[in-house]
Amino acid sequence: MKNKKTVITITSIVAVLLVIIGVTYAYWLVTKTQTNQNIISSGCLDISLTGEKNDIELQDQFPLSDEDGMKLVPYEFTVTNNCTTSVDYQVNLETLGSEDNTIIPSAIKVSLNNDVALLSEKGEATPTLSDAYTARKLLYGTLAGKSDETTEDEVTYNLRLWIDADAPISEQNKTFTSKITVTVGQGVFNPYQEGTLAYSILENYGGAENIEEIKKGWFPYFNNRETVPFFNNAASGIWLSSDYDFNKDTGNFKLSGEVLFTTTGEECLAAPDKCKYSFNSNNLDYESQFMLYKLSDFEKIDDMIFALKEEGYAYNMDVAEGNGLDLANLYKDFDDIGTSYFFRGISNNFVKFGKYYDESKKGAFFYLGYEENVLSSFSTLAECEAYKESEIANGAPAEDIGCVENNGEMEMLWRIVRINGDGTIRLIYSGDVEITSTISVSQIAYNNEFNNIGYVGFTNTVSGSQSDSTIKAYLDEWYNEKLKSEYGKYIADGIFCNDRTLGSVSGNIQHFAAYDRLSNFKPQLTCTNKADRYTISSDLGNGLLTNPIGLITADEMMLSGNGEYSSIGQFVHFQSDSYWTMTPMQYDLSTQKAYNYTTPIGTVSGNVNSTAYYAVPVINLKADIKFTGNGSYDTPYVIVTE
Repeated sequence: MKNKKTVITITSIVAVLLVIIGVTYAYWLVTKTQTNQNIISSGCLDISLTGEKNDIELQDQFPLSDEDGMKLVPYEFTVTNNCTTSVDYQVNLETLGSEDNTIIPSAIKVSLNNDVALLSEKGEATPTLSDAYTARKLLYGTLAGKSDETTEDEVTYNLRLWIDADAPISEQNKTFTSKITVTVGQGVFNPYQEGTLAYSILENYGGAENIEEIKKGWFPYFNNRETVPFFNNAASGIWLSSDYDFNKDTGNFKLSGEVLFTTTGEECLAAPDKCKYSFNSNNLDYESQFMLYKLSDFEKIDDMIFALKEEGYAYNMDVAEGNGLDLANLYKDFDDIGTSYFFRGISNNFVKFGKYYDESKKGAFFYLGYEENVLSSFSTLAECEAYKESEIANGAPAEDIGCVENNGEMEMLWRIVRINGDGTIRLIYSGDVEITSTISVSQIAYNNEFNNIGYVGFTNTVSGSQSDSTIKAYLDEWYNEKLKSEYGKYIADGIFCNDRTLGSVSGNIQHFAAYDRLSNFKPQLTCTNKADRYTISSDLGNGLLTNPIGLITADEMMLSGNGEYSSIGQFVHFQSDSYWTMTPMQYDLSTQKAYNYTTPIGTVSGNVNSTAYYAVPVINLKADIKFTGNGSYDTPYVIVTE
């Protein structure tokens, strides 16, 4: 293993354009000359990479633990800003040689100033060296300008590289040769600097340094808030307790404190403190990863209200304690571009972005409700007023509700799914703000055809040819109509994963890899094959997108918590309806039917591709967009547009 050094210095270039206005056109024309000059000059871009020590050259190396890897002598280098103005810069590690004989990024550990990660967890960048076939972004940084002729702003880095302890045996007898490059200038932008939406989101949740990785292997769904019978089986009874424990490592809930078993529930009426928690099962060891309920109503034994409570990760879904809107959380995992931060639980992730005009909605009236998700539309004011009066009669506060006429302009509401690894913001459409009982997306088939395994693709790969899926063609049309002309400049190219990697086989069923992941509660944000990364740019992915729009993945749904209490499941419109994901589930060889995942409340499940479900658009906002608000339902992020 060898690491060579390089010095990348971008020197200052000053371009001066002098324009003196004043040309005589004719004898009788009075000519005036501008007093001052028009000058355009470039800014200073001058950094140096110096102080290099200890090129990394490791021969005949074996995989190392992180502890041993950090004992290696580091390669040291210093980045210096030679200008008086501040400059953003990016440190990349560019891989040289042939990909065929190079150790894969997921088998290389990299430490830059003690920040240890797999190289594969670092975002991809465009190589700048002619002999490099790929590059990874190690960090963004900003250097202040020098304060005088002698004082310069600089920072020193220590780089360590080693083979990861879990590297597969397939990486034997390979090499890894790389160079550090430092880039400044156009195209270098820190998406996490103060003022960006990504920075605002992270600061709302304590800053990037305080965001935890989610535990893999357990992802209990958030159940609907619902009334359930006190007993599943009155003859066998149910376990109850005064308290419970939550194991962060396993995701298991366990009843604790004073535990009792009852077949009548009379004990709860007599001593309600003994009946605070229960499982919706008769499991005798009363331990489970799912469905811990808190009892909140002791008035009627047969009609107690339960709700999922996951205290260990700041989710509080107790009916008795409110709707938990202020108890959401943010977690991190890695995608194909870098570190991704995703919302889980009911979250402050509302965004207003984009408007369109719908003549058919002009003149309608909508009822302005006092609770989220209760807005309704009416064709006449009288109908709306009648509904308002019925709501007041049922206890709605009169001062908080009303009827408003719509002018046909529809403002679009979105939910943030996650911050992508490059600082762009992934959004999923959540309906229109003005009239939330109507929606501007349709229920359609994922593919009208289903009798070939190739029909699970976002583009069809059947009989050696490739064509748009039914749902891709629909989303392109929706994007062109609603977003492209006015709002396309705010939308970034991003990776939409249509993971067609084959998984396990069960009888006549060929599963895809997502089926095996999700069955074991191990969702991921990375997309295994570049051919399945749908993008506009062929550098970022497969280059098969016409427009930067796609669908949510089943993995993203599971990470969000899914269900009514998911950060993206609690839609204004789609709470009780299923909608397509971009994730293939299986192909049935006996019936010749292709299945993709859909996401009804509380679960992800597969459906035949020719079935009609909602096509809910997903887009990515650029990292440098301007915004107002804080993401709450009452004060959503509003994207500032021209």
